[in-house]
Amino acid sequence: MKKIGERYILDDEPIGRGGMGEVYRGHDERLGGRAVAVKKLAREYWGEERTLERLKREVELPAKIKDKRYIVEVYDVVEEDSYLYVVMEFVEGGKSLEDAVTDDGAGGKGAPTVEEARRFFEQACLGLGAIHDSGIVHGDVKARNFLQTDQGDLKIGDFGVSRLSANPELTTRPWGTARTMAPEVYDGRMSEGSDIYGLGFTIYELFVGKKAFEQAFQGQTGATNPPVAWMRWHTDIDTPPPAARDVWQNVPEEISLILSKMMAKKEEERPTVDEVLSVVASKPSLENGVAGDVTRPVDFKRESSDGAQSGARKMNRIVAFGLVAVLIVVLGLALMLMRQKNEIGSIRADLKSLTTNVDKLNTATEKLGAQDQAIKTLQSDISKFQSWKSQLGENVGKNPEIVRLGKELGSLKQGLAELKNLPQFQSMSTVGKGEFQTQVDRIEKNVERLAAVEEFVKLLKEERDAADEAARLGREHLKIEGFDFIGKNTKGYPEYEHGKTGLVFVLLEGGDFDMGSREERGTEDNEGPVVSISLPSFMVCKTEATQRAWKKIMGTSPWAKEENVISGDDFPVVCVTVDDVSDFCDRTGLRLPSEAEWEFACRAGTVSLFSFGDNEKDIGLYAWYSANTVYDNQKYPHRVGTQLPNPFGLHDMHGNVWELCADKWCDSHERADPTGRPRVDEGINHWVIRGGGLNNDAANCRSACRAEIYLNHQRLDSGFRPVFRLPDNR
Repeated sequence: MKKIGERYILDDEPIGRGGMGEVYRGHDERLGGRAVAVKKLAREYWGEERTLERLKREVELPAKIKDKRYIVEVYDVVEEDSYLYVVMEFVEGGKSLEDAVTDDGAGGKGAPTVEEARRFFEQACLGLGAIHDSGIVHGDVKARNFLQTDQGDLKIGDFGVSRLSANPELTTRPWGTARTMAPEVYDGRMSEGSDIYGLGFTIYELFVGKKAFEQAFQGQTGATNPPVAWMRWHTDIDTPPPAARDVWQNVPEEISLILSKMMAKKEEERPTVDEVLSVVASKPSLENGVAGDVTRPVDFKRESSDGAQSGARKMNRIVAFGLVAVLIVVLGLALMLMRQKNEIGSIRADLKSLTTNVDKLNTATEKLGAQDQAIKTLQSDISKFQSWKSQLGENVGKNPEIVRLGKELGSLKQGLAELKNLPQFQSMSTVGKGEFQTQVDRIEKNVERLAAVEEFVKLLKEERDAADEAARLGREHLKIEGFDFIGKNTKGYPEYEHGKTGLVFVLLEGGDFDMGSREERGTEDNEGPVVSISLPSFMVCKTEATQRAWKKIMGTSPWAKEENVISGDDFPVVCVTVDDVSDFCDRTGLRLPSEAEWEFACRAGTVSLFSFGDNEKDIGLYAWYSANTVYDNQKYPHRVGTQLPNPFGLHDMHGNVWELCADKWCDSHERADPTGRPRVDEGINHWVIRGGGLNNDAANCRSACRAEIYLNHQRLDSGFRPVFRLPDNR
């Protein structure tokens, strides 16, 4: 059993495998053991831009669908141990519509009955209709993507190639399944009509037991390359598929006709999903798979006798009464159906309300879990601080407790030595055991305490040595007004706490470096040309400016009104304008970094694409970006300082939020100041931002990547990182 995301328990063996990963069954500990299906995606795939785009669609688009009864829901995305896990609704039953397709058509050996096939058709239309009503095109309608529940109902899943109906044009090569791909998709356009086309071919195979055109293209290509043959057949406007009823006689006439319309090569000739549903849901009377008459006329022959005439009149009265009785029954059934229709409408409204409330509960539970984790982290930090304070004491050498413990330790050791010197100890097995048993018991009872005392003294000695080292550094470090020296970070660079804001800054020695990207790396034009910059020393904030510091200085929380931003002391400042940040800097004596200072701090002496190297697959360890910030189907800035630092000890230089610089925007580095001063061109009302953010892929989080922001623009993914100009510099 494996646990991911601190809540999902996965089975040991997968229940399915695909080209990019595996699918496991699991359950959600936080929501009462609810069963889930978890798709495990290996790092080598989720680092690819095309795969990430598909994953983004698979997660975000199902959340927009209002009626979720006929779709497979996506609950969560978890990044852990170099894998990405997509948590979805588990559909009991484990079969797809593909399992219902046999060599025989509907009503044949081992195949669904005609009525069962019609019911599958209706449910597929309901699912596709819910998708289209939400402004979405599925894009990959095929039998394998319709899952059967254990009650035999269908749910449609796999939204990896889906897109919004408002954007029908494809910007990349066509995605989907070649054998069900509409002609217009090969021309770069995907629409609701494309889904109807794919559904037509899917249901055709269900009713007939054969693909609509497999014989047609085998004669042309010998099936040596089926995808190519499928493309040729789909785009051949003059060759329609054979009617389903002509291939398999059990197919009802109305079903055969609507399937032919759905598989029309011209998009404008296909019906909508509602028009298809009106035919499929009409439930015509079926006799041997054909819609036929329910009643047949009766021919009563006239007889010559009066008795025969009387019998005929009597029969007529019986028929008349029978018709009245039938009419009464029909009216009763109509009233009952009207009541049932009203009840069904009420039930549907209740289900919709329940679905909405469950979604709200899931969202609240996720946020509660994040707050609970933050509280646990805070409690752990408090415990560490209290332990540190109690161990250090006033002075290791003079602390009364240490003196007492030291004396007791000496006494115990002396007692043990005396015990071992007794003659009786040498012949313990035969003589006078009672004379020294008391001392033996005392020594054994205090063995554990003896070890604890030794460990305690060792810890205090280490703390004393650390205090001595801090004192030595305090005598050697640079004195900077308004800052308190707090030691060196894990990378060996001096750190200072800013008195007004409480933010921690890292002191960087100036030097020469090359700003920008070389064209041979294939980067953006605005990142060149490469310019040699010579910078003096300066101090840069260890993290992005925090909400705690902003509220302390400004007394406002401009991000609080945004749903997609988490409020918290250690989360980055967002939703502020250039003027807001300038006001903050004026009040604190800090300033924004020039673009050159920012890139110098980000690169940290490297010349690679990122401060950690050229392999973008490693970025998940150093940055919050588009592939690892999905939470509750939304993206939020993360708590600062939770990813690995760069070689200067600075966190989040790549990703999390874009960072504002003091430079006005320019589309190249041609006019960059060689001393690293910011550009302040008059008349330009947009500024440079650097570093990438939570909505960007790895390529847009590179050290050299640049973007722009306007004067009064408030963005959910933009903040800033202040710097401090040393007194002896510009």
